[in-house]
Amino acid sequence: MQMLSISDLKEVAQTVYESCKGGARSGGKTIFVAHDDAEYKLLCVYLAIIKAAPVPLEYHVCRFMTDARDWLK
Repeated sequence: MQMLSISDLKEVAQTVYESCKGGARSGGKTIFVAHDDAEYKLLCVYLAIIKAAPVPLEYHVCRFMTDARDWLK
């Protein structure tokens, strides 16, 4: 499996930003569940990138599905 690069993450963040213009998904929540340390670290970098863009979504990354369900409640 090939990991995404920082450049790839910035491109994804830009796409999310473009798709949220006009209030689409305003107030929405997005959560990622990382299954290993590499995924977790990469997703934390993505969260830092997406938070720098004015996206009207709340993001979170966790390690376990139970934590994801709790956060979504």
